[in-house]
Amino acid sequence: MLAQTYRSLEVIVVIDGPHEPTRDALSAIVDDRLRVVTLPAKGGAPNARNVGARAATAGWTAFLDDDEWLPTKLAVQLELAKTTEVTTPVVASRGPGSGRRDGGPAFRPAG
Repeated sequence: MLAQTYRSLEVIVVIDGPHEPTRDALSAIVDDRLRVVTLPAKGGAPNARNVGARAATAGWTAFLDDDEWLPTKLAVQLELAKTTEVTTPVVASRGPGSGRRDGGPAFRPAG
């Protein structure tokens, strides 16, 4: 995530319940864009996503579970979002970093 070509981002990692090995691994990463939130008890993936979304301060939110993203994923999706007149766009992708069979991003308006 921190290797994205779109550099103006914040990365919030939510540890779902205390897990020292994960906390230790993340504390070894020196990057001001990374923030770690450790939950006091396991609450499940939906709860962890909600906690992360509430902690976010950026204008856009992207969820990354255990996927691997191409380095240009966010840049491509944000550029696509700028091209719409929809007030609250949802930009999604699937497969190897794309949302269309031809490799282009997918766009779907919210609502």
